[in-house]
Amino acid sequence: QLLEEAGHLLLPLAREGARSRQVRGVASRVAKFRGMIRDALKAARHAREIVRDFRNFARDTRTAELVDLNECLEEAVTLIQRELRPGIRVVRKLGRIPQVRCLRGQMSQVFLNLLKNAEEAIEKKGTVTLRTQNKDGWVVVEVSDSGRGMPEEVRAKLFEPFFTTKPVGKGLGLGLSISAMIVQNHNGRITVRSRPGHGSVFRVELPLTR
Repeated sequence: QLLEEAGHLLLPLAREGARSRQVRGVASRVAKFRGMIRDALKAARHAREIVRDFRNFARDTRTAELVDLNECLEEAVTLIQRELRPGIRVVRKLGRIPQVRCLRGQMSQVFLNLLKNAEEAIEKKGTVTLRTQNKDGWVVVEVSDSGRGMPEEVRAKLFEPFFTTKPVGKGLGLGLSISAMIVQNHNGRITVRSRPGHGSVFRVELPLTR
């Protein structure tokens, strides 16, 4: 009889506990759903930015002009400087280079994308180094970082549209593919050297004659 009475007393508590677990489960699912919505909204904002960039490229129908790529790099650094974390330092090792014929706005966008990529590769503190040189009829620009680096399977897909290693909502993976498209449209080359734990070096080469 005592066991039966105890059972009657404990049954409501058990039911209440089950309801509490159900409520917690629902709350957890709602929180997860809200997070998914936030990520989707971030992705949509990034998509709008990419569309805006494509429109800017489409409008940039001016003829190419002779441009100092050192100046383009400095412009890109100025634009991104406000976004750089306090622990990230930009080092310039700019050589004496001749002007190249290109669309200035598009090349500035390439360098801005590479700087953003370098900044994101550095987890806390680190260095982004900019180098330029004139080599064998090409003007060479390198943007290197002291970040985490990347394995071969990531490096092989890096310039493919929509390829990204970022979490959902953090980027659509179009910045580097757009940069590659711009460089190729200028008859140039873009490559990357990297390995885990040793940072990355992005190299842009533009011909002196087109």
